[in-house]
Amino acid sequence: LERFVAGEGFSRIEPRLPSPDRCRLVNALGLFAKNLGDLARARMAFSHCRRLDAAASDPKNESADAGNLADVELHAGRFRAALEYSDSAVSLATEAKAEEGTEFSLAYRATAHFALGDIVIAVAGFQRATELEGQPLYSTRGIREAECKLLRGDRSGALSQTQANREICARNDWNAHVCRSNALLTRLLAPEDPAQATQR
Repeated sequence: LERFVAGEGFSRIEPRLPSPDRCRLVNALGLFAKNLGDLARARMAFSHCRRLDAAASDPKNESADAGNLADVELHAGRFRAALEYSDSAVSLATEAKAEEGTEFSLAYRATAHFALGDIVIAVAGFQRATELEGQPLYSTRGIREAECKLLRGDRSGALSQTQANREICARNDWNAHVCRSNALLTRLLAPEDPAQATQR
């Protein structure tokens, strides 16, 4: 991907690809950069995607871009910025009538609220996201909600959600999420069942 998008800009692909394809390429670069820990590069890529989607009057994809930016800022510990991006993501997804995008965005926003100490708002946000999902949140969203449950003293709720989440992630070969679920299960089980915790 860096061969197509080298350095700080994206000028090499501007004449060669239409806007939707540019967005897909740059978004993929942003996801790789985030997963490799290069948050500055990921932030730049997702911001570029958002500008393209805003110019194309595409609120559904712009919502996804804002959600990706919120996720980057959550990883960076910049929770106010994460809250701003997730607010935008919720509004854009609502405008586009994109239910899945709304659910993802609500979970980002709930995580940001929790990190900022807005516990009641965070719990309500996770609950609304769960209603849209139609089942307990899973993948990254489920891990974050379970961590929030643990931190506010709901150990049993965190445990049941993480066990279910791990099963879903294992079935889908989402290995990074399986590892994160195992780490959270170790934290949850260690005080009460050290032997089982060491098996994670």
